[in-house]
Amino acid sequence: MMERELPRNNPAKRLLEILQKASQSPKNEQISEVLGTVIQIEKNNYSFYHGFIHLFYLLDCIEKNIKYFSKIKFNNYQKLLQDIREKLTLVGIQGFQEKKDVWASVNELNNPNWIDLNFLENCAEDLEDNKIFLGLEILSEIATELAMWRIEIETSNISEEFKCLLLDKLQDPIDAVENHYAYGSAGLKKEIEAGMTKIALVEDEIATPQEKSFFVEKYYTLFKRIELFLQLKIKIKGLLPVGLVEPTSEDLHPWRQFGTLDRNCS
Repeated sequence: MMERELPRNNPAKRLLEILQKASQSPKNEQISEVLGTVIQIEKNNYSFYHGFIHLFYLLDCIEKNIKYFSKIKFNNYQKLLQDIREKLTLVGIQGFQEKKDVWASVNELNNPNWIDLNFLENCAEDLEDNKIFLGLEILSEIATELAMWRIEIETSNISEEFKCLLLDKLQDPIDAVENHYAYGSAGLKKEIEAGMTKIALVEDEIATPQEKSFFVEKYYTLFKRIELFLQLKIKIKGLLPVGLVEPTSEDLHPWRQFGTLDRNCS
C-alpha cells in the first residue's frame, strides 16, 4: 500500500511512525536508546518513562475512537491494539529492568515486516477516509463558544437538575472538538444534534419551555453554522483539479458570510 500524507493529529498514524522507526533501528542498540530516539525524548530516566507512557496514551486514544467503525472493524482493531499493548509492555519491562538488553532481543517490534504494522496502517487510513474536517480556526471558535456556554450554564438560575443535564450534554461536543481527528465533522454534528434533542425532550418539571427553547436554539444555531461551512467546503473540494492541495478552513473567507459565532446567542 502506498503511504499517503495523513494529518499529524491522527493517533494511529503517530504510533505507526514510531513503531516503523523502531523496527528499523540498529539491533545492537540498547532498548532504552532505541525507544528514546524514536519517541524523540531527552535521554534521561524521567523523560524516557514519560515518553514510553505516551505510547499507551496513543493506544487508548485509538481504542476510544474506533467505536465509530463497523462492528467487524472495531473487533479486529481492538485485537490489534491489545496485541501491540502486550508487546510494548514486555519490551518496557525488558528495557527498564534489563539495562544490558539490546534491541535484537525483543520480539516482533524489531521486525519491519511485523504484520501488526500493516494492520495499524489500515487503521490510520480508516480514521481519515471520507472525512471532511473543520480547520483549526473554526474549531478554536467553537471551543471558545462551548467554554462560554459552560460558564453561562454554571452561573444561571436554572434548576440544579436541568443544569446538571446541560453540563453533561455539553461535554460530548467539547470532546468531539478536542478529538476532531477521530470524530470528524460529521461526528461533531451528531453530538451537537444529540444534545439539542435531549434538551428538547426534557420533562417540564426539570426546565420551563422558555429555558428549553433558549438552549435548544444555541445548539441549533451552532449546528447550522457547521453544516453551512461543510457544504461550502465540500463544494469547493469537488471543484478542485486532481492533485491540487485543498484550501484550509482559514483560507475559505466565505465562511464569514455565515457570521461569526455569536457570543450572546439566544
